[in-house]
Amino acid sequence: LDLRPRENINILDLVKTENKVFSKVVAILVAICREILELKDEAENTLYAPLFMYGEGGTDTNPEDGDAQLQIGELLPLLQRLSSFTARTTDVIKNAIHQLAMLHSSSASSQ
Repeated sequence: LDLRPRENINILDLVKTENKVFSKVVAILVAICREILELKDEAENTLYAPLFMYGEGGTDTNPEDGDAQLQIGELLPLLQRLSSFTARTTDVIKNAIHQLAMLHSSSASSQ
């Protein structure tokens, strides 16, 4: 249960300035940072524990035939979620790099 206070304020309201270009750039960077925080929370809350615990807890000294295959079969949905998570993380990081590169190239060309 998360009891931390949360603000429900639109990003555009927080970064509104008279310079519209600056406001847009800051809004984009804030949105990317929020997405990165959401990815971090998702990884910590849903992916780390099952990955760390895979293969643990087996007290059988003589595993029966097919036990390893059953464990891998039970892991497949987690691996699919991990694959989707990795693809989404890659897209967010690429977006962040593109945004920062554009910001850098536009500042370099204005000098």
